Amino acid sequence: MQTLETARTYGRIAWLRRQVLLQLALRRVVAGVVAALAALVALGFGTAAAYMGLRLWMGPIGAAAIAGAGWLLIAAVAGIYAGSTPRSTELDALEQMEVEARERTAVAVERLTGIGARAEAMSGTLTLLFALFRALRRMGRRGGDAPDA
Repeated sequence: MQTLETARTYGRIAWLRRQVLLQLALRRVVAGVVAALAALVALGFGTAAAYMGLRLWMGPIGAAAIAGAGWLLIAAVAGIYAGSTPRSTELDALEQMEVEARERTAVAVERLTGIGARAEAMSGTLTLLFALFRALRRMGRRGGDAPDA
């Protein structure tokens, strides 16, 4: 019964850890999408600023350049976040708990395997002893059934 409970605990811990990892991955994907969209917007504003700068040499260029630079800054920050490695104390604790639960489960399964192997060996020995007993009994009967000379 303890083995089943250990396996259940391991399963719960592993599931919780996978959920946290999935949440972190989803956040990083969203940040990557925001970074890509921000880069596209920055490209649009940068293109508009370059066009206006070449066309007029002054005027609305500053506003378009500042807007483009702002979007480029957002894209850089989101891109850096999306490329970073997630670290959290909760994730570290869940990872440690998963390792411990996996070890306990392995020990419990090993015990069950050992018990099964011993039972199998014992049943093999009992079968052999039973066969030997039957053979000796038959040999004893044959010796007793033989006519006296």
